[in-house]
Amino acid sequence: MNAELERRVAERTSELQESNAYLTTLIESSITLNESLDLNEILDRILVQAHKLVPARGLNVMFVEGDEAFIVRRVGYQGLEEVEQNLLHFRFPLWWPIFHEMYTTHKSIFIADTAKEPRWQKTDGAEWVRSCVGVPLVIGDETVGFLYASHSEPNSFDEKHLSMLESLAHHASVAIQNARLLDELRKALEKEQGMRSQLVQSDKLAAL
Repeated sequence: MNAELERRVAERTSELQESNAYLTTLIESSITLNESLDLNEILDRILVQAHKLVPARGLNVMFVEGDEAFIVRRVGYQGLEEVEQNLLHFRFPLWWPIFHEMYTTHKSIFIADTAKEPRWQKTDGAEWVRSCVGVPLVIGDETVGFLYASHSEPNSFDEKHLSMLESLAHHASVAIQNARLLDELRKALEKEQGMRSQLVQSDKLAAL
């Protein structure tokens, strides 16, 4: 009886420690992502935090452009250097089932085994992917990108990993929006300053 009780206590203690570790990482992620308004720095930080949360072999952030998505940041892919290079130039059609689902519904996808998943789009160079998690990056009502984790082994992710990436994606979307707003403001100010400089120069020429 005592041995069984000790086992249960040990299991519960381990679960609490793991939960606290994930919670600490999520709090750290929220603080870290909102410390910067530089988009490139934010993208790097997103993947650093994601790498702490999920046991992925490949992690990337994609942005949507038109009816396609493309990778803007990636990490991992050890031993898959050729695949990684090909991904840099690859455009993912939004009509592919899993991307279409994420893009239109704003809901995440979780595939335990791509070999058994009818939604999985088979394509050259992606044979190594056996499990994946995808989370849409949503700003307002618009899907602007995806946070995507892949592994070469089936059943490498679970619902807990999905939940963690969803929380991270929420903070990431806010940080990306703030960075884009700042960039738009900076460009508007530069444009206004340029116009003012042209007017000043015109006035000087007119006074000659």
